[in-house]
Amino acid sequence: MTQNKLYTKFALTSFKYISLICAVFLIFLEGRHIINGDLNDIRNSLQFNYHLIFRLINLISAFFFILSFFFPQNIGNISVIAFLYSIMLISFEPKNYMGILMYFFGTSVLFARGLLKRNFKIKFSILGILLFSLILTHLRFGLMNFISYCLISAGGILILSLYTFFMFSYFSNALTCEEKKMNLALYPRLTERDCRILQMVQTRTKYSVIAKKENLSEGYLKNRLHFVYEILGTGDKQGFLSYYSDWNIYYNLKELEEEAE
Repeated sequence: MTQNKLYTKFALTSFKYISLICAVFLIFLEGRHIINGDLNDIRNSLQFNYHLIFRLINLISAFFFILSFFFPQNIGNISVIAFLYSIMLISFEPKNYMGILMYFFGTSVLFARGLLKRNFKIKFSILGILLFSLILTHLRFGLMNFISYCLISAGGILILSLYTFFMFSYFSNALTCEEKKMNLALYPRLTERDCRILQMVQTRTKYSVIAKKENLSEGYLKNRLHFVYEILGTGDKQGFLSYYSDWNIYYNLKELEEEAE
């Protein structure tokens, strides 16, 4: 029996330093503009200039990249960055289709993170309405430009959706129900109580309720679960639920002894 890892140490470390490089690059880029006095020129201009919005998004993105450096398992931060850039690109650059790709990427990250599992139809509808509202802003560039953008965007979304569907179907079927089981006894530092706690986490039981059932303080429970999530390689609760929500988690020392024989 092998140990499963959602986030490997190498992947998290790589993501941390990529995030740090991105943050430093964006801060340097905007710092250069400030030194050159470009922001003052924009501020003193009487006309609206979308470059100011672009620079604000760069600074906000740098903040989220810094968060990703300290909390690399929270990949949902990347979706925030993707949505920020997609909103700007879709709204202000009619011939730039990267905005649609960024929007789709942000949605995919939310899906991979497991943040769309609950109330999926409502959340997906909100994302769809927001995207349609952004595309409607292209009407100010003319009806033909709007129709052209809609057709190309629809084609891109269709292709990306089909690709995601087939990839998701492949990975979903890669593990059968028989394979979706995990014996926590495989991890020497985990206990039978950890197994009971994780089973309750799977049912989305509140930490306060779990702590009461196991006669633990809520603070100790959170610290223990943080340790357990690190051992399992899921990073945090959301990472655990995004991967192990439908797994059969149990604790059986005898099974390990039989396999060793």
